Amino acid sequence: MTKGICRKTGKVWNKDLTKETDERVLRNSKSNTGKKRSADFVKYCSERSLAFWQNPEYVAKQNASRRIEVRRETLRKAREVKKEMGLDPWNKNKTECYSPETRQSMGIKNIGNTCRRNKSHTLEARKKNSDAQKINWQSPEYVQKQMKARGVKPNKVELKLEIFLKKSISKDWRFVGDGQLIIGGKCPDFWNGDHKLIELFGNYWHEGEDPKVRINYFKNHGYDTLVVWEEELLDVKSISRKIIEFVNLS
Repeated sequence: MTKGICRKTGKVWNKDLTKETDERVLRNSKSNTGKKRSADFVKYCSERSLAFWQNPEYVAKQNASRRIEVRRETLRKAREVKKEMGLDPWNKNKTECYSPETRQSMGIKNIGNTCRRNKSHTLEARKKNSDAQKINWQSPEYVQKQMKARGVKPNKVELKLEIFLKKSISKDWRFVGDGQLIIGGKCPDFWNGDHKLIELFGNYWHEGEDPKVRINYFKNHGYDTLVVWEEELLDVKSISRKIIEFVNLS
């Protein structure tokens, strides 16, 4: 039986379970509204995650599951299962998602928007928009506002490196990838409070990128930069030596 499918009904276990149709969902929603995780709980989760990543079997399993071909195969299987069970996409035939008032308001706002109705912006308009965005992203205030609006937070790998830096290198190192530090419109991942930066490149998101581009960019603004690849964190001794050598360089 596929995960998430109820054995008795043969349907997705949480299908049609909303705050309007199920008291348990409504009760849980109310009880969790406004709750924030305590600092102790966040620390516990971080240390627990770090302990997992010290296990070679866990690391190998995570790396295998993150390969793009594995993800595509998983999605393909899920689509086949839904098709066999006769499960339709959540938004199929849902043409009345919005009220007439909302549709009218959306239509008024989009009058003159040439990217609608199979049309596209002119080259001149796209260049103008691109130039305006480049100017906006040079402003630290704008970047910080964007980061805050998008809820940017360190992921598991970044948390792992941050804990390692504070425990093994120096407490001066901190994560600034949420917009705390903006250099020439770009946001580095880690900063030691002086002129040293560390960029963490994920194997998936930064595949094919040249680290020298990032290094030279920050160098032009007076910062020394070390690029650490995600896979390098698997060898604690090696990455420790690499970071210490970088920190000790004047």
